[in-house]
Amino acid sequence: LLSITQNSWTHAFYISLAHNFGFHTNGIAFETLAIQTPLSCLLKHRDSLFQVTAILLGQSGLLNADTAIDGERKALWNEYEFLSKKFSLTPMHASLWKKARMRPQNAPEVRIRQFAHILYQSEHLFSQLMEAQTLTEMVERLTLKYGIDSIYSHVARPMPLGRKSIEILLINTIIPYHYAYAHAQQNTTKINQAIALLEQVPKEDNTIIRQWAVLGQHIASAADTQALLHLYQNYCQPHRCFNCHVGQQVFAHKQLELF
Repeated sequence: LLSITQNSWTHAFYISLAHNFGFHTNGIAFETLAIQTPLSCLLKHRDSLFQVTAILLGQSGLLNADTAIDGERKALWNEYEFLSKKFSLTPMHASLWKKARMRPQNAPEVRIRQFAHILYQSEHLFSQLMEAQTLTEMVERLTLKYGIDSIYSHVARPMPLGRKSIEILLINTIIPYHYAYAHAQQNTTKINQAIALLEQVPKEDNTIIRQWAVLGQHIASAADTQALLHLYQNYCQPHRCFNCHVGQQVFAHKQLELF
């Protein structure tokens, strides 16, 4: 039972990490890719970056007979054709991926290659991240480590995963799972550790957070920005002002001004 539970956690984590590798724009597409690509298939070939990349690119629909136009892509396509028959894989529709008005580092294929490298370099990624006790350890696990040149003889070296991208993955996947996993184990120390880790991640910078800052809200870390985003999405957007403590204070102040 423990083994089944651990496998369930690992699989759910794999889907969630994939979703957030889409960085909002391609979140659904990346999640679809993970759902249609069994983790067991990737783990069986985890010792080969070439094969893991071939499986993921082939399953994404972005690599096919028409797009395999150079030496590397032809080799990847040939490998995918073999592995897809071996595991009875069906690729997703390439039309699900959004590519317009996107920076090069956010291109779907770039992110897929980075995701493949993360899986390749970490044999027990979920366990390693759940056992990590410091933010430095977590960042280290998500930083792409380039091996010897022979590894890239058949597949291109992926673009590095930037620090901001790693922080987004920490905020939206790694630390929430760290908290949930500790909560499932009823480990109070780990629960408090997860909260402390989120408080160490730098604050997010987006339109919503900047609006809170204009209103005078003090924002120190990702723990603050996540709380403010929660308030905005669950109270401000649906106009549930009277159900929000902030809204109640605003209206109470306005009422006092009326009298």
